[in-house]
Amino acid sequence: MLKLEDWQSDVALIYGRRRVGKTRLLKEFIKDKNALYLLCADKGREYNLKNFSRMLSDKYDVPGLRFENFGGMQME
Repeated sequence: MLKLEDWQSDVALIYGRRRVGKTRLLKEFIKDKNALYLLCADKGREYNLKNFSRMLSDKYDVPGLRFENFGGMQME
């Protein structure tokens, strides 16, 4: 079993049964790290990209940061 401390990638997808502590585990793990937790909603790609852009824009104080996809960005 892989431990979170040994994870060597930029993105992790965590899934499993409801109400077992997945969110709590991740939020506790990233608490002291330069990380961002994004819970994607079942509202479509555009909604999640807008939310992701807003979170990064706020976190790094970069107004107008906007991602067209999860691979690149544009400034508004």
